[in-house]
Amino acid sequence: MTPIMVATVSGLLAGTGSSATGTDGLFVDEQTAEVAEGLSRTESVGHGSTWLELERVVGSCGHDGWDGYGATAISGYSLTVAARLLFVLPIGVTAPTVSVDPDGEVSYEWYTSASRVLSVSVGADGMLHYAARVGASRHHGAEPFLGHFPTVILDLVRKVA
Repeated sequence: MTPIMVATVSGLLAGTGSSATGTDGLFVDEQTAEVAEGLSRTESVGHGSTWLELERVVGSCGHDGWDGYGATAISGYSLTVAARLLFVLPIGVTAPTVSVDPDGEVSYEWYTSASRVLSVSVGADGMLHYAARVGASRHHGAEPFLGHFPTVILDLVRKVA
């Protein structure tokens, strides 16, 4: 896991930040980073393969023109929110595949078949834009990321996966 991902995951667990300073604060930060990295590598808790996919797209989409057609570099804020969203994905819920849109936003997709698919694009503004097809039904919308996995999107994940 790259230092960027460890820092991102550490921020997820630390979330509100440590109020300790000096040696105590440094110790807490180091321990948090160690726990976060361990959790992120486990399949049952951290959706390990999805973390690796997220790390891969950071490496390949971190500069403008990464697709050969002028795509925008991955958005740092979109990456941060995407990592936090993955971290709060409940245990037992199928992990998504990861990609980056040409506008630099991270996208997650749950795909079972052409009639059972959900795509969630993590906006640089923290909004989660989603579109799904579940049988004959179609769903779309946007939800703010408020630190937990939005119920409407989680319900769609469970219907699709």
